[in-house]
Amino acid sequence: MKAADRFLSIFFNAARRESALETNSQDAGSPKELLKIGALAKAARVMVPTIRFWIQEGLLEVTEVRESGYQMFSSDKIPRCEQIRKFKGERQTLSEIRSKLVQNGR
Repeated sequence: MKAADRFLSIFFNAARRESALETNSQDAGSPKELLKIGALAKAARVMVPTIRFWIQEGLLEVTEVRESGYQMFSSDKIPRCEQIRKFKGERQTLSEIRSKLVQNGR
């Protein structure tokens, strides 16, 4: 039971942190937080190779590439990843997902 409590504590702390980041970025008018591919994958609950595949297939765009070569993603890509994951769960093809993302304006 302690493991479940620890997991929930970590989850809720992360949720509060994300909420605070959203509030701060909206209030201050600051640019959105940029995430490395691993952080995006973790936030979207997918594997890094999945993110790379979605980029290759044109479902997801890299926001910025740093001099070091790191691909950076804006935090607003998290809902897009969740949407793609939902469509894949509905067993839709890549073509269907692309057209739905365009229809949804994402």
